[in-house]
Amino acid sequence: MDGGYSYFQTKPGPYDIWAIEYAYSEAPYNLSEKEHLEIIANKSTQRELAYGTDEDTYGQSTRGMDPYSSSRDLSSEPILYYTNQLKLVDKFWNTFLLRFEQNGEKYSRIRQIFSQGLWEYYGAIRNVSKFIGGIENSRHHVGQSNHLPLIVIDGNLQRDALEFLFNNVLSKNAFYFPPELLNKLAPERSPDLKGSVWRMERLDYPIHNRIKQIQSLALYRIFSNRILDRVQDNEIKFTMDQNPFLLIELFNSTMLAIWDELYSNENVNSFRRNIQSEHVNVLITIMLNKNRTFSTDATSLARNNLNKLYEKIQKIQSSNNFDEYTYSHFKDLGNKIYSAYKAQTSIN
Repeated sequence: MDGGYSYFQTKPGPYDIWAIEYAYSEAPYNLSEKEHLEIIANKSTQRELAYGTDEDTYGQSTRGMDPYSSSRDLSSEPILYYTNQLKLVDKFWNTFLLRFEQNGEKYSRIRQIFSQGLWEYYGAIRNVSKFIGGIENSRHHVGQSNHLPLIVIDGNLQRDALEFLFNNVLSKNAFYFPPELLNKLAPERSPDLKGSVWRMERLDYPIHNRIKQIQSLALYRIFSNRILDRVQDNEIKFTMDQNPFLLIELFNSTMLAIWDELYSNENVNSFRRNIQSEHVNVLITIMLNKNRTFSTDATSLARNNLNKLYEKIQKIQSSNNFDEYTYSHFKDLGNKIYSAYKAQTSIN
């Protein structure tokens, strides 16, 4: 309880009452038990009684296709919810030292709390990415509802989800931490507690690895073979009143978002160099398609994106205003793309 409000359910909700009614209510004299139970079961189309099982909800797998059935989210507007959540994280990071950096406190406590803020990004990515190629699912039977059992998520909502990932996870300004904060993320030294130095991969905080994990999760989810196949299939499932979202849009929008510096002749920060390298890896994996898991359209679009990158990188001269980090980064990726072309020729 906080200020008189409870953040948890403290009494039976609509679904609980419905389940109790089905299990324990008695049939009236003029109905058989079967007829009585059928009437109760037919309430399943009421919105407050909607439910999802593990295959719908499990966010760590791309099998789940319904963005309104997700773990760690009870919102009817998940994109707005996670937008607000990440704003709260950013606000918290800017002020939490005022509360926790007190005399006698361990700096490892600051490290732990900082990591909790990063954890919010994992939930946001898993659930918001379900809108891309998403399909709202209903379990109603024929005649129970005028709605279709499968409804493709409107294209504008899919674009909103993609824009959320671009702005909050993949953009060049998505992550910045002052040195004063990073140098206070000291490890736990107690040998008998979880998180002991003996269980740590590194004693200093591996900030680049953590951000790379977060950004790579977003990238690999939206370019997983399941989501790419679903986006392609959905192109012919949009109804007349919907705005379609196309596979080519997913590829090209991601290109523009991740490679902005290459086209605007700006230096690339270290977080972005990591995610640009991962994007090239993703496109190469799709283009080579060694396990035959990607569609023909996906492989051709990946090849086209790589062609554009390679041509642009080849035009970079040492006289460009790029620093040595950025220049070396782009040239290395150009070599990687060229090697992938040669590998594809060998495979073919």
